[in-house]
Amino acid sequence: MIIAHVGLAIVALGVLGAGVWRTETVQRMQRGDVIRAGAYEARLVDVVEATGPNFVAENAVFAIEKNGKPVREMKAERR
Repeated sequence: MIIAHVGLAIVALGVLGAGVWRTETVQRMQRGDVIRAGAYEARLVDVVEATGPNFVAENAVFAIEKNGKPVREMKAERR
């Protein structure tokens, strides 16, 4: 019985810890704006509309750089 209570306490601490050290930033951006996260920078290149058979979406294209050097292009979608 004690083992079950200890296990439950460990799970509760894990769930609590996962939420405490997480950060989220919501930011309104325009083309050319840059956001920074550590050594990385994400520059908003373009926003394009995409349509499918049953949805309309906005795709944001970001240029990702690390220490000033291009890493890759990333796309985010909002439906």
